[in-house]
Parts: sequence; structure tokens; C-alpha cells
Amino acid sequence: MQIHSQANPNAAAASARATAIFGQAAAERRDTLSKPELASLLSSLQLRFEPNALPADHAPGVELRIGLHYTREFGVVISAGAGGLDAELDASNFRKDRVAVHAITELTNAEDFLARFRRSLAYQKLSSAAKCGALPAPDAQLKACFARLLELASGFAPGNPEAPFVLRSLVLDAAQRGDQLAVASAQCTFGAPCTARLARPIHKIDKLIHPATIGIIGVSATSMNFGRIILRNLMGSGYAKENMAVIRAGETEIDGVKCVESLKTLDHKLDLLIVAVAADAVYGLADDIIETDAAESVMLIPGGLGETSKSREPAAALADRINAAHAKAGGGPIFLGAN
Repeated sequence: MQIHSQANPNAAAASARATAIFGQAAAERRDTLSKPELASLLSSLQLRFEPNALPADHAPGVELRIGLHYTREFGVVISAGAGGLDAELDASNFRKDRVAVHAITELTNAEDFLARFRRSLAYQKLSSAAKCGALPAPDAQLKACFARLLELASGFAPGNPEAPFVLRSLVLDAAQRGDQLAVASAQCTFGAPCTARLARPIHKIDKLIHPATIGIIGVSATSMNFGRIILRNLMGSGYAKENMAVIRAGETEIDGVKCVESLKTLDHKLDLLIVAVAADAVYGLADDIIETDAAESVMLIPGGLGETSKSREPAAALADRINAAHAKAGGGPIFLGAN
């Protein structure tokens, strides 16, 4: 399947070429592109790729780093800013948008993103270098580059139902030398299309915000852990003990709140279930929550889900299982966190 753009034939050709390149790599069970494949991809984007060029081959230039990154929270994000050693500077030492600028690809266009980029130190260097060399301002070339990258991001975005592959990341370390933008190194990762997201049972958000009954998993009976702090905070805010339950085997009550052995032994469906356990325990527990249909809404407290390389794959699998649960009668529980 190929993605076509009737409005821009060049974009359609670039998309077709990218599809072929990703397909070739996927056939070899790779999710990253080789150097020749990168050269072909960048050529389709009308970008020069010079990975073997030595510093002496060119006059000094302004180094840039331009990228596309898929994020679970915001979709594909485009970024542009300082490259080379400047890219390693701590952004907190500068005012906002000085080192690099970012935008959600679905909420920007080439003109808008260029306007953002003009606030960066990298653009100021580019502009100064152009003036010193009596060259045109870099705006037209940058705008064209951003436009082609945005078209690529749109064509291979996780939300595109026609996308044969999903672009995970594309990082370009480039340099503006004279009036030419050349890419010295590049990295690209991609994957299979994401599972289509089913409609979430948003009517259950009211249960999440205004729960009549609450259950908590992860409350310690002997120490003041995070789960028990949540329990006491709820009690301190005036929430009635009889409207709460602690899911903990081997205990009858904690701080006056009744305990039940498991989700299966609850005598009623909860409006809200708060999960305050270690991150690696969430995955199996979420399956139990979905299977028992024990709650209308679920709040996952553990942080770091999907934020580390180790947790990224299981967190994505969990999000898929939560999504699949929305196909059940009633839409399954609505989760806050991990999806």
C-alpha cells in the first residue's frame, strides 16, 4: 500500500520511495535503515547526504540537528536546533526555544515551524553566516526542508490508517555550508503500523472524577507506603470508609477500611480503582482488572511506564490490551495512565 498526496506529486513520489525503503529493511527483519537506505530516503526528500565528507572537504558551516520523533503522548514531534557540540549544551542554561524548538507535526506547518526556529541560536548563526558570505537568507531552504519532513511525518504517522509503516524517529545532523544544507549523519527507525485505537468509554470519566466507590491496590498494612498515604488522604478529605475497599489478601481491615482478598471477591463494581504498586507489577494486574471488569475507571499511579528502553515494549503491549478491552460490551474500564 502506498500513501498518495494529490495536492503534492513530489510528496507522493517521496512517500512511495520511503515505503519501498522501509519495506526492503523490514523484509530483512530490520527496524533501522542502513547507510545506503538513508541516502536513498534523504535523496527522495531532496536533501544531500555526505556521510564520508571530511572536515577539510568543506568550509566551516553552521551545524544543525533536525528530527522527527514519535511520542505516545503527542504523536510525532518535529524538532530543530543547534547541532554538533552545541547540541550537547544543557538547555536549562538558555531561555526557552534558544537551543532547539519543538512542535507537534499535526499542529504546525512549514511556515509556522520556521517562525519558531527563527527564535533559536542556530537560526541566528545561520542568518549571520549568510550575511557575512553575502548569501541569501536560509529561510527558503529551511522552509522547504521542514515541509518535506512534515509530509513524511504525516504519511507515516501512527494515526494514518493507510500507513504501511510507522516512522519512529528520524534524526539528521546537518550543516549549512554556503547556500547548501548537507546531512553528515542520519539515523532512522520505523515499525509496523500501530493497532487502531478504539473509542474510549469517555462517559466513564465522570466515575473517575466523582467516584461513589473507590478501591485501592498496594496499601501496606505495616508501613506508610504510597498506597497507604493515598488511603489516609482520602479519609482525611472526608471520604467515607464504608465507600472504600482495600484489595489485599490476608487482611480484614487497614485503618478501619475493609479489605478484600482479590478483585474477584469484590461484592460490587467500583467506580474507581487506584493502583499503587511497583511499575513491573502493573502489567499482569491490568489484565486481571480487564478480565474481572471490577471497575469503571482505573488510576495507575506508578511512574516510568514506557519511559525507559526496558519498559517501552511491555508498556506498548499493555496499551494495546487496554485498547482491545474497549471493544467489550460496556467499553471496558477507562484508564488514567499507560494508554
